[in-house]
Amino acid sequence: MESIINVIQKGLLADIKIAERSFRLNRKINGLYNENLQPLKKSISIIMSDLSYTEMVLSLARIYDTPNKKYPTRCLKKLYSIIKESDYQIALNDNKSESILNLPYFGFEPSVKLNILRRIKL
Repeated sequence: MESIINVIQKGLLADIKIAERSFRLNRKINGLYNENLQPLKKSISIIMSDLSYTEMVLSLARIYDTPNKKYPTRCLKKLYSIIKESDYQIALNDNKSESILNLPYFGFEPSVKLNILRRIKL
């Protein structure tokens, strides 16, 4: 069970938080972007936008990475292999609402919680 917690908290959730933060930063930069900026500020805002987008893509790619013996990753395939090897029987639907209530504990914004609640209609 400790390995599952490690993969979820230190791998998947960490990468999702980075992706969310990078996405919000990218949207903020693009929203504040103004054509009348000085050339230096304009080039810096373009660089910051590109970097935040790249960070978002890399963190999402780590979630779907393929595990490697030499370079272990905390990805969905690793989580699947741990659960498959351990043969856990987990009733996820019973704990869905409790899990959503714990999202702020992992550092997610309240808007993420509301979006999830709307999708699953709790």
